[in-house]
Amino acid sequence: MIRKIQRLAKRLEELLIKHDKRIFGIALPSIVLFGWCVYQPKIAPSLDFVKGYNHFSHLLGEKKVEDGQEKYWRLLLNKINFTHFDEFDQLLLQSIQSGYFDPGAIERAAIEFDNKLQLQDQDNSFRIAWINTTTHLQILKQKY
Repeated sequence: MIRKIQRLAKRLEELLIKHDKRIFGIALPSIVLFGWCVYQPKIAPSLDFVKGYNHFSHLLGEKKVEDGQEKYWRLLLNKINFTHFDEFDQLLLQSIQSGYFDPGAIERAAIEFDNKLQLQDQDNSFRIAWINTTTHLQILKQKY
């Protein structure tokens, strides 16, 4: 199982080589998790649990009654920084289930992911500039 997951991770890294490095960093825990779920379904969390998992809804108070196993899985997913199942995860899971990656589908998804990351970076730089500006204004107000 570990060798299969290693081969999948290496192949995905090759397919994502010309894209933002963060994409592979985000995808790697998903590859490991989905590989575990597919190759060892008796001891891994169920795919239904993983697909339905949302770290944010749990944090926002949408807590459902969990048995001990579900709580364990939720804590484990938190530890590997798996927050929710999205379209990119769906593509990765399908790839693991079929045993290979569709390079065209991975490329399209990676381009879309690159664009999202660029928008996030722009938003973050604007946010940082805004915080710096308001901080400087507050300092000036205190001086005068």
